[in-house]
Amino acid sequence: MLAGQHTPAKASDGSAFTYGEEAGPLAWGGTCSVGQQQSPINLPSSSAAARACGGQPAPVFQYRRDNQVRVKNTGTTIQVNFEPGNSVAWGDAQLELLQFHFHTPSEHAWDGQRSAMEAHLVHRNTATGPPAARLLATAWNPPTPPQPSLPCRKTAVDTTGFITLWVDAAAKGEELGTRSAPYHSMGPAVAAIPKAVKLTRGIVINVMPGIVYLSRDKALWFESLWGTPSAPIVLQRAPGTAGEADLQGIEVFDCTWLYFVGVTFRQPNDSYGGGDVVHVAHSAYIHLLGIAAIGQSVDDMKPQETIKVNQVQGMYIEDSDVSHAGDNGVDFVAVQYGHVCRTKIHEANWCIYAKGGSAYLLIDSNSVYNCNEAGLRIGQGTGFEYMVAPWLQYEAYGIRVTNNLVYNTWGAGLGVAGGYNILVAYNTVFRCGERSHMVEFDYGSRSCDGDTDLDGMCNANANAGGWGPRRPGMPAMPIPNKAVHFINNLLVNPDGYSASAFFNAPLPHPVGETDTPGPRPPTNPYVSNGLRIRGNVFINEVPDDSLGLPACFAINVACNPAQVRRDNTFNDPALSLDLSGVTAAGAAVSPGSKAALRRAWRRVSVPPPFPTWSTPGCPTPNGALTNVVRFDRVGLVRSASNDLPGAQL
Repeated sequence: MLAGQHTPAKASDGSAFTYGEEAGPLAWGGTCSVGQQQSPINLPSSSAAARACGGQPAPVFQYRRDNQVRVKNTGTTIQVNFEPGNSVAWGDAQLELLQFHFHTPSEHAWDGQRSAMEAHLVHRNTATGPPAARLLATAWNPPTPPQPSLPCRKTAVDTTGFITLWVDAAAKGEELGTRSAPYHSMGPAVAAIPKAVKLTRGIVINVMPGIVYLSRDKALWFESLWGTPSAPIVLQRAPGTAGEADLQGIEVFDCTWLYFVGVTFRQPNDSYGGGDVVHVAHSAYIHLLGIAAIGQSVDDMKPQETIKVNQVQGMYIEDSDVSHAGDNGVDFVAVQYGHVCRTKIHEANWCIYAKGGSAYLLIDSNSVYNCNEAGLRIGQGTGFEYMVAPWLQYEAYGIRVTNNLVYNTWGAGLGVAGGYNILVAYNTVFRCGERSHMVEFDYGSRSCDGDTDLDGMCNANANAGGWGPRRPGMPAMPIPNKAVHFINNLLVNPDGYSASAFFNAPLPHPVGETDTPGPRPPTNPYVSNGLRIRGNVFINEVPDDSLGLPACFAINVACNPAQVRRDNTFNDPALSLDLSGVTAAGAAVSPGSKAALRRAWRRVSVPPPFPTWSTPGCPTPNGALTNVVRFDRVGLVRSASNDLPGAQL
């Protein structure tokens, strides 16, 4: 298909392109059978391209023999995805093998002869990009995204002048992708986007309301679709329409500048379940704007995650609704740069966490509720082999959690486990922690899960200065916190509901015991290292001495029991707050309660900056050090006269 054409090409009989025998490359008529600038093409052995290739140095193949692979039926072919560790050295380029797949009959011809089958081995060039981008599976290296800033932006996409395709499941007749003859499902529309080509003109797919599943049990694949800043790819509910444009689950792999706007991703109740509703991997600049992502059932563990994102730089979720996951509502692993803002995340075991070397994220003004194990958590446990250099030590770096509302959670409402320079400020927590505690500052965990090569990614990451076991079977490593600031939050449990402690900040376990028996990383082993707890207001029916902070020693200047009691408000008898009317829309307190809250509050006028950015042994790009929060969750300006703890003035 021509990469630059403005209307979608079609096979000679008007049908969608496929790779089968009847409608495969041999039957592709029209432009795609005679054009000279696109695949499929003939490759004559006498051509200039062939002669140029012959003059290149021979490639050196460095493929492992003991790979763990993931075999995927994409609906058009069989694809075999590889973990890192397989490459080809060709001249100055180092090409890493990502996957291979098949076409039958072959797409290309050699001296005019086609074969019964063709295998495509897809590589990426790792030699030209910075080390931070080495796991981004884009064959070109997009620029590093900017660090997020407060207030969280609201992204708008202008599709004027874009190539426009239409999808309408209720349509009949010819499928041309036009408004009058739309595609009947998503498959042909996605197939019409040029693959592995940096776009020079934007493409927008307008989806009419209705159910446009490819299959009840197959995800819709977006692979090697390379939008650019001036020519992105947009999939949106058709403007001016009402009702859900209901897609099935999606897989996004090796894509850039891809926007999903106003559509619904839903795992059908009669599908197989499991997996993820939305899975984004090895991509950059991916936007979910005003979407709904809906799983099946928390109790039946369908799906495992509603939104799963791994090894991505530039991930943006705004004004969306994410629900019904057996495990994680939103699961970020090795995600750098981006934000999650103004989004509802609910009905999940762990509602949202960012871990595995995730960095430079803003999580602001979200509503997180009806969670089981945890509400909103920064850091967790990660397989070392899935992390991305240079973020190989802490579970999370430079993340700001502000203006969020977390409620109805059995476990801790807020938590940090293995984080560095993490701000948790101006959040409201209601009816959380009945299992044990309201807030946790705990250890992350680092294991080597599935890398069976003794000299594989775990070992390579350890050699690069990362913290973790070198090979499978070795004990996991506990990852402490450093410089967590917990400032000006409001935490309220109503009458008849209580957590047994305000916090959980444990001492390090002796080496060889409990969940993380391995050696400790070469740093301060305490989760209280640089921990600041100031300006928070707690209402919870337990004695004041139930702090739950054994790691905050009396000699710890930044965090000790006397300081925590002095700089925060615990169960003030003059303070009574009724948040029983809390909803996902907000948790504003009554005017009378605001006055009492201000009198009881030990306000921190400006959350203190982080003292420095330093990750010796594995240097990382500097994150922001200032922690000013000027606005509340509805956009009101905070000032000395009107400020309140919590998410909403």
